[in-house]
Order: sequence, then C-alpha cells, then structure tokens
Amino acid sequence: MTDFPDELKALPKFWGAEDAKVYDITGVKADNGWQILFSNYDAGFALGEHTHESENLGVVLEGELHFTLNGETKSYGPGEWYRVPKGAPHSASYPVATRSIDILMLAKDA
Repeated sequence: MTDFPDELKALPKFWGAEDAKVYDITGVKADNGWQILFSNYDAGFALGEHTHESENLGVVLEGELHFTLNGETKSYGPGEWYRVPKGAPHSASYPVATRSIDILMLAKDA
C-alpha cells in the first residue's frame, strides 16, 4: 500500500481513532468549519459504534471498509464513496490495510 506524502503525514494527529494512523489536514478543532482526514488503517482495525456532530463524506483509496449504518453493513472498495449523516450511529472495520480520505462538514449554527 502506498503511503501519503510526507507533507500530509507531518500534519497534526486527529483527535479520534488513536490506534490508527490518522492525519488531519486542517489542524483545527473548532466548533464549525471543515476538516479533511487522511487515514491509514491497519488490517483488523475497527471503530465501535459512535456519532459525529458533522455530516461526513469519505472515499476509500486502497483496501476495504466494512461500514454499518442504520443496522445495515456495506463494503466499500477503492474509488467508492460513503456518507454519514450528522448524528447517525455508525461503526467501521477494516479487514485489510486501508487508506481513505474523510471530509467532516461541521455546520455553523444560525
């Protein structure tokens, strides 16, 4: 599996998924704005059910994601996009080493 460029690997570590190699391009931990995550997950890594205060979009670059949302599990491979509605309980597992990009769209409260 090809890794991200050194410039991305040098970004501050994202506050979540502490056992995975997760890089946050924004370095911002704000209540509103956007975050883009460049993630490398080791084979067998899993994220238990959780929620986000943002709507998220993601794409698998390499590997495979098993993603459970609303009790339904789907598998995603390279080039496939997935969406997580704000506040929706979901979980993820990675049967093989996987690289992805996630976009967190944190909404501003009006």
